[in-house]
Amino acid sequence: MKRDQIKNLALDSIEDFPVEVKAEFQGVKITVRELISLQENNLLQLEKISESKLVLLNSENQAIAEGELVVLEDKFALLVRKVLINNQETTQSQSE
Repeated sequence: MKRDQIKNLALDSIEDFPVEVKAEFQGVKITVRELISLQENNLLQLEKISESKLVLLNSENQAIAEGELVVLEDKFALLVRKVLINNQETTQSQSE
């Protein structure tokens, strides 16, 4: 059996397993004092969101993609702009 065939068999056996993916669109720095004093209905002020609305998609604390936050039929969605594989950036071509 060739190496590619073995690789495909391995992927075929796990590709339907669920994986948790998180989208992080912006962070904010606060002091420990602010953190321990947080209460329900408090607001954390975020910095101005840049025009690109950069979103980082993570799985198992590993960055897997970059994109931008968009609104689709009154719901938020992520438009993937770059796929990050093995810490290498791969820009996805857009077909319109």
